[in-house]
Amino acid sequence: MRKAKTATGAALKSNRAVFGTRREAAGTIEVTGASGHNLRSVDASFPLGVMTCVTGVSGSGKSSLVLETLLPAIQRQLGVKSDGAPLEHESIIGFEPLQGVVGVDQAPLGRTSRGNAATYLKIWEAFRKRFTQQPLAKERGYKPGFFSFNVAGGRCEACRGDGAETVEMQFLADVVFSCPECQGRRFVGPVLDVEYMGLNIADVLELTAQQAAEHFGDDAILSRALRPLLDVGLGYLRLGQPLNTLSGGEAQRLKLAEALLRATPGSLLIFDEPTAGLHANDIEPLMKVLGDLVARGDTVIVVEHDMHVAAHADYVIDLGPGAGDGGGRIVAKGSPETVAKKKSSQTAPYLARALGKSKGKRAAAAKKTKASTAPLREIRIAGAREHNLKNITVHIPRDQLVVVTGPSGSGKSTLAFDVLFAEGQRRYLETLSPYARQYMPQLPRPAVDQVVGVPPSVSLEQRMTRAGANSTVATVTEVSHYLRLIWARIGVLHCVDCEVPIAARPATQLVHDVKRRFGSKKLTLLAPVVRGRKGIHRELFKKAMKDGFIEARIDGELQTLEPGMKLDRYIEHDVELVVGRAGGKSTELLLLLEKALEVGGGAAWAIAGKDEMQLSSKQACPNCGRGYPELDPRFFSFNTRQGQCPACEGRGEIIKKSWRGRRRKRAVEKRLCDQCEQTRLSPLARGVTVDEMSITTLFDLSVSEAVETLGQMDLRGRDAIIAKTPLQEALRRLSFLEEVGLGYLGLGRTANTLSGGEMQRVRLAAQLGSGLTGVLYVLDEPTIGLHPRDTGRLLTALRGLVDRGNSVLVVEHDADTIRAADHVIDVGPGGGKHGGRVVSQGKLSKMKGSVTAAALERPPKVPARRRTTQGVSWLELTGVTHHNLENVHVRFPLERFVTVTGVSGSGKSSLVREVLLRATREAVGMVNDSAAGELEKIKGFKSLNRAIEIDQSPIGRTPRSVPATYIGLWNTVRQLLAGTPEARARGYTASRFSFNVDQGRCPECKGQGSIHVEMSFLPDVDVPCETCNGMRFTPETLAVRWQGLNAGELLELEVAEAVEVFSPVKTIRQPLELLDELGLGYLHLGQPSNTLSGGEAQRIKLVSELAAGLNAGPTLYVMDEPTTGLHRDDVDRLLGVLDRLVNRGDSVVVIEHHPDVMLAADWIIDLGPEGGIDGGRIVAQGTPETIAKRKRSHTGQVLRRELGR
Repeated sequence: MRKAKTATGAALKSNRAVFGTRREAAGTIEVTGASGHNLRSVDASFPLGVMTCVTGVSGSGKSSLVLETLLPAIQRQLGVKSDGAPLEHESIIGFEPLQGVVGVDQAPLGRTSRGNAATYLKIWEAFRKRFTQQPLAKERGYKPGFFSFNVAGGRCEACRGDGAETVEMQFLADVVFSCPECQGRRFVGPVLDVEYMGLNIADVLELTAQQAAEHFGDDAILSRALRPLLDVGLGYLRLGQPLNTLSGGEAQRLKLAEALLRATPGSLLIFDEPTAGLHANDIEPLMKVLGDLVARGDTVIVVEHDMHVAAHADYVIDLGPGAGDGGGRIVAKGSPETVAKKKSSQTAPYLARALGKSKGKRAAAAKKTKASTAPLREIRIAGAREHNLKNITVHIPRDQLVVVTGPSGSGKSTLAFDVLFAEGQRRYLETLSPYARQYMPQLPRPAVDQVVGVPPSVSLEQRMTRAGANSTVATVTEVSHYLRLIWARIGVLHCVDCEVPIAARPATQLVHDVKRRFGSKKLTLLAPVVRGRKGIHRELFKKAMKDGFIEARIDGELQTLEPGMKLDRYIEHDVELVVGRAGGKSTELLLLLEKALEVGGGAAWAIAGKDEMQLSSKQACPNCGRGYPELDPRFFSFNTRQGQCPACEGRGEIIKKSWRGRRRKRAVEKRLCDQCEQTRLSPLARGVTVDEMSITTLFDLSVSEAVETLGQMDLRGRDAIIAKTPLQEALRRLSFLEEVGLGYLGLGRTANTLSGGEMQRVRLAAQLGSGLTGVLYVLDEPTIGLHPRDTGRLLTALRGLVDRGNSVLVVEHDADTIRAADHVIDVGPGGGKHGGRVVSQGKLSKMKGSVTAAALERPPKVPARRRTTQGVSWLELTGVTHHNLENVHVRFPLERFVTVTGVSGSGKSSLVREVLLRATREAVGMVNDSAAGELEKIKGFKSLNRAIEIDQSPIGRTPRSVPATYIGLWNTVRQLLAGTPEARARGYTASRFSFNVDQGRCPECKGQGSIHVEMSFLPDVDVPCETCNGMRFTPETLAVRWQGLNAGELLELEVAEAVEVFSPVKTIRQPLELLDELGLGYLHLGQPSNTLSGGEAQRIKLVSELAAGLNAGPTLYVMDEPTTGLHRDDVDRLLGVLDRLVNRGDSVVVIEHHPDVMLAADWIIDLGPEGGIDGGRIVAQGTPETIAKRKRSHTGQVLRRELGR
């Protein structure tokens, strides 16, 4: 940097040693016994007529002595107003020669654009007087206020003299642009006709201080007013430049200029760190100004850390030696050379260097040293012991695509989410205040020795639960947030009755509108002051009463205002103040209306009984006079009371509930809302247009159509500036949806109608479309629900994240994803206690001993002989028209294994889950939660007794549900325990061994084995119950043993262990063997169901069906992606179990993308060819070999590739 040819480089090269003669003092100000804060009864002498610098480490007592003791004490003695009383001290003498005192602190100059250098230094007053004295101004009667942009008169009223318009953009940065009326000049109209020396008032604001000084050089008063700006080196500053745009250094020098104006010669000037925010090159002009002040007879005292300032001083007082209790004393005093020699002073060596007297080299930081280590480019986890992890240590490369894989239950998710992500999130949350943390969900601290190098983390876990009916593609991806903002800020509002654009309307016209509406009725006029805002609003009511208001309409109810009145803080409120009452023909009506409009910010209400009319002087219909409120993004959301259709309450359908029959069963009747035409929005929202398009029209488009439409929007000027950022953000998210193949989805499509694959990628778009960099993304099987064709698109998107500088960690079983990874971590070798180790890691091609690598290299298993479909019965659906399915005719062979395939959105879930399953259930006399999709006819169902879906929804949401109870084997175990001699001797029945019954369970934890402890702003903790040590039962119950194990110990058994323990009991052994066979041997019998993954829950349901369905007769089983969460070896086990179902006479229909499942099927029905409106047709059906020959089929391409391996 020192070699750079820049101002900073030059400053670093220079030793900047300070030399000069010291001035003699003309007396001293003596402060004795200063003991405020940490000052230790300090006696200090401040010389008069020179520059004194007070130094010391931070917290040593400098500000306490100078700014809080000396300054206010002298202000009090000289009769000058001070900000507060001086700190405790005994006496102060020697101040009598002073002509005044001025303190300059570091408080901000201003937070708005209204203040500028000219107004701050009172220069503008001199200019306004000059303009007022011009002949044209006198002729027109212009007072100085006409030349002020803070007073109505000559200023532009469109921007109220601000010169700019600020549009509040909620969660985005506010947009500021020049006022379209005055083009940023602040003044408009006749006032600009007045000129002084060839310039009007707006022209003067555009001048720099130097230009103004030259132009008005012949005007002594203006020249004198401008001189301080030039003296402090701010000649380049525009007179009209807002104070809130100044840099820290400019603000400090402007304060210095103001001090020059305020202080008369012979005054005391005290500065608090005037070099704050100044470049090294800016310090020299500052020192010159301070020197000039001393030369004219002033006394200057500076609190400062910059040693070059201290070296310029005539006298230095150094406080310390430390901070807080270790400071508060004068360590050294005298000339800079004297203080620089004081060994006890921490300031001394640095001051000596500034004086050029230091023999040592520059600071150690300036020495040429090579970094001992390169920047850490990996995440290091050491000693991870969470769940089944075996004290593992693993290094994960950053800025790469990393896949963590391994058998089910091996510890993949534990490593990725419970250790890595949990630690990253915990560290971030610890930076927040305890108050903020108590409102945020937090993960517990993982059992790990060390995690190093983890960046900020974002997780996207596997969640198979459907979104609510109020969520749409646009809301889930946050696209609607940005579109609502655009329509609220630049939309053109149309009258909901007359369909004409609204416009400004003066009070005189509004009075005519009111009289036309109400006639001579007595009216109450209201002024809205709160619209849909939460809070207690106590101060508002207090001010209203002070202003003479005695009544208000609060949330629709007229109330008398009372002292101390307040509202519910957490509810949105509407408050309108009662301005007065008058008859429709009264002369007072206009006055009352004008007052209501003034108080209500241009809005008012006129009410007569239950009839009411909204009025607006800013936004009203030119035909009927109806007033409209200022647009707000909430008006365009059907989830808010302001935006939802009042008829259907934002649901798009009207729901009527009634009670029918003798048993008073609740009946629900639904019909589409004809008021909003299923747009779900209010008439007001539907009447707002941008580029002549309503937001409901946009929500009716598909993602691809919306991208094209938004890209072609013709926005200009103000509208283009305001919409630029939200439009970019909306297009970014929509483009990501297109990238992953979801361009066919409608923006307004409800999220609960999406397939699992679609929902997964929609949520991905919401998370990944943000454009963050330097982030660790942890994803849980993002390929769920994706056809192999779509997997490539997803990998391209994830690779794009890596290319932008992010790290991506994916827990995955998909072969294509594993092969595409930069780094693979294989966890295993088995599940449960047989896993928890890093078996191998690196590039897949170089991994040795990896279970995953071996499984991927294995060729697919193709059945030697498939079950034929000749002579079988068929379940036939005709005329299926549901979602994107249009008049589809399809047949499913019974007692066969059928796989339904196709790209995401092709109609698989619509056909299988919403038509086939529901229609079959209705046909065999079973009840559905929802009606089947539209179809003409279903045939061939008579041989079926049941139709069951085995999905991935949780088997229980509390710790009380466990695998042993769900499968039903715990009832048998309880009977075994109750049949032991010990139990019979004690009189225990089977209910004694239920942890859901008070009789035998632990009274402390209620049979849960753990106690949930809420930790306020820390993560909640589940701690083992100390009474039963996590065993769930009382000591008396645990005294009963079967095969040497009590009830608590039996629940602790893993499935694989339980197979051996219960080998003599067939009814228990068989379902346990099935669980083990499905790869769930690592689960504990008593593992809480709410800790199971979706794939684990689905396999437990499958075992339950196998165990319980033997006597149910022929059943149609429907499954949606049963391979979710399964390693390839586990998929083979699953296929074996499904074969058992078919072999016993059941029919299995599976929605699946896994190539191994496709190849194992007896029959494939392939939908497509694409998703959305381009799908919904049967592309091919037949055996896997038949499908592989179809060139139009994406599934056929995958099967050809697999059969050729």
